[in-house]
Amino acid sequence: MVVYGLLVLSFLLKVIYHIENPEFSLTKWTAEVRSVVIYRVDSVMFGILFGYYYATYKGFFQLKSSMFFGVGILLMLFFILLLLFFNLNTIAWFWNIIALPFISLIVLCFLPMLLSWHKASKKFGHLVTFLCNLSYSVYLIHYSVVLF
Repeated sequence: MVVYGLLVLSFLLKVIYHIENPEFSLTKWTAEVRSVVIYRVDSVMFGILFGYYYATYKGFFQLKSSMFFGVGILLMLFFILLLLFFNLNTIAWFWNIIALPFISLIVLCFLPMLLSWHKASKKFGHLVTFLCNLSYSVYLIHYSVVLF
């Protein structure tokens, strides 16, 4: 119940932010929404909910993993089309309220398929682990430099 409450709280805070800041600026949005933990709690809560439901209904998710993957692809294409064809300023409500949870939903759609993959060879697994660690480190350094 707490998880659902935090999701609602995060949504309501984004709505309040949008009402108080209807004009959109990517720089301002990055500093005031994307980088603020209370507005990002929904991403963590979606992950917790997915973990719970995956553990409870593992068979369902394994059976429907291709369907979820397809829905994830469609949602991602829809999101890309929004980016390409709409001026960011004309859909400020989307960026302030919907964008971050929508991206989390897209990622969640890919998880059942990714969880069903079989383990790769040891050499390939080490390469992927190295690249993941490297990319995350670069992300953290880059984000710190850009933010400050």
